[in-house]
Amino acid sequence: MESIGKQAGAVVERLRTSGAKPLSSEGSKPSSLSLRTDDEGQKALAVMLQQCFQTLRVYGKEPEALESVIAMFRLVLADYSMEKITGAFRLWLGRNNEMPTPADIAGIIDRDGKPPLERAVYVAIGKRDPATRSSEEWAYMQAYEEAAMRAPERLAG
Repeated sequence: MESIGKQAGAVVERLRTSGAKPLSSEGSKPSSLSLRTDDEGQKALAVMLQQCFQTLRVYGKEPEALESVIAMFRLVLADYSMEKITGAFRLWLGRNNEMPTPADIAGIIDRDGKPPLERAVYVAIGKRDPATRSSEEWAYMQAYEEAAMRAPERLAG
């Protein structure tokens, strides 16, 4: 059995030979293309995920899973621009030391960098007397309800 480093290195080498550049590359310009149609963005995402895979906690994932992880991120983030995806990863990496899920990154983008909406917080606010709720709590409840109508699968447990 090959070491994790060798297996991850092989994935990186395949990405490099396909022309992918890391997100920190000089001269990269923002694109408003959705990831679905941005070939360079897809390659950059693959390199970024590989870098995250090597540096963050991944809890039981083997290097051969990296290709499936990349495919899932591409599927979930297909409608976002690489610029927004990169910004969301930067926020995630500044706050966490574990590998994000595609839903984590989509949630950051959808909430403009705010923490994800959580059902437990919504329920706790809902149990309080409406007369004592702050304007922030009312706004949270409204945002949660709107998100539940649009995409309930993206709400955190």
